[in-house]
Amino acid sequence: MIKVSVIVPVFNVEEYLRECLDSLVGQTLSDIEIIIVSDGPDNCNKICEEYVERDSRIRLIKNSQNNKSLALARNIGLKYAAGKYISFVDADDIIENDFLQILYDRAEQFNADVVFSNSFYLCGNDIIKQNYIQKQAFKINKEVTTDFRDKKVLSGSVVVWNKLYRHSLLSTNNILFVNTKTEEDVSFNLKALFMADRITFAKDAVYYYRIRDNSLKHDKQNIKSKLNDIIAGYESVVEFFHCIQNKQNLNEGIFQFIKSYYVNQIYVWRKKISKIFMEDYDKKSRYFLNSIDINIDLLDRKTKRRYKKLMENCFLKKFLNLCGEGK
Repeated sequence: MIKVSVIVPVFNVEEYLRECLDSLVGQTLSDIEIIIVSDGPDNCNKICEEYVERDSRIRLIKNSQNNKSLALARNIGLKYAAGKYISFVDADDIIENDFLQILYDRAEQFNADVVFSNSFYLCGNDIIKQNYIQKQAFKINKEVTTDFRDKKVLSGSVVVWNKLYRHSLLSTNNILFVNTKTEEDVSFNLKALFMADRITFAKDAVYYYRIRDNSLKHDKQNIKSKLNDIIAGYESVVEFFHCIQNKQNLNEGIFQFIKSYYVNQIYVWRKKISKIFMEDYDKKSRYFLNSIDINIDLLDRKTKRRYKKLMENCFLKKFLNLCGEGK
């Protein structure tokens, strides 16, 4: 059985693609498959075809829908994956040559369903180190977490590219990506981390995430539609947990946590929205928050404060005052 399936969505990353693929084919863990899902007729396809000829472990799948959705591309990759574990790598990023070996060994050693890696950011030629996961999500000398109270902390890191997932965890529970332009990682991980029995962290496995102004995450149109993506993710997560409620004997606490998490998501992204979209964002967010019946008394202090600010429209009042319209 193939040890790890690496799923690589490709769209408009010609400048960085070779560096990414070189880091994959050079892995010390050789028993892998690399599934490239190409979302466009650009020059990236030529590069991918070149690597397919060079390495039999690479499979190129051309998405005929020409949809530059990371979610759809990753779901296509999952459909064809045959590995015991799944790794997601963005086509403009790179990984250390022992990245997959370390994660695989860690998963096998601790019989883990999800393994977190360390991650650094690439900004131009600069490498920015950050150890949020190590410091916040895993306590000192704690090798494995199995309690959902710890998983609440883990949900603070909801990207998929710094993790290794047991394939059966995803397939058995039908965990897929919601087809949105952004925020697809969040709902995916909230489901996966809850369903995982054992989660661990491999601090020596390093993923390098590239910061690009023209990436999907930072595209202005995508930021404009951010709230719609957040809401779609929330609805997907709630539907998922309702479906497993009887099997898992879930109480209202899990749903309260989900609501609390999305309050914070809305608040954080609200601060990044362009002024011209603020009013629309505020109206939609208040309507959404009203509709999901939040018990404010059960929110922690920080989330409660953020919820009140969103509902009282403090941001919008401040903006109108600055424009001379709120007097």
